[in-house]
Amino acid sequence: MNQTSCWKAIGYAILLFLTGGVCGALVAPKLMPAQQTLKLGREQEITALIRDKLKTKLNLTADQEQKIIPMIKQASESLEASHRGCLKSVLEALDKMHLDIQPLLTADQLPKLKELEKERSDTWRVKYNYVAEAPAGH
Repeated sequence: MNQTSCWKAIGYAILLFLTGGVCGALVAPKLMPAQQTLKLGREQEITALIRDKLKTKLNLTADQEQKIIPMIKQASESLEASHRGCLKSVLEALDKMHLDIQPLLTADQLPKLKELEKERSDTWRVKYNYVAEAPAGH
């Protein structure tokens, strides 16, 4: 292999590397997981997103936008309540399952189950901005 062929091979390798990088940069965002939609406390963000989309897509007048804003806020509040209800239902199902399996666990396994519950609580606080209500009597 002469020196010219060597430089051509290096050039092709660099070109191939750069092309792969560009393709990866274009494809990666489509493969990334979507933003967590069940995260609580997003009413204002959801209201703004809906308002902006309707305003843009429907070409709303200022008067129409002002009349629609209360409806958007009501929908956002309803969505927030729905998300909270969904998370609460999931939590209740998991809590029931943990109660049901406790009699089957050994004395060594029970503290580990409590640790799993704490990990879940911490994860939900970060991931969903959700803090479970304390059970009655606690």
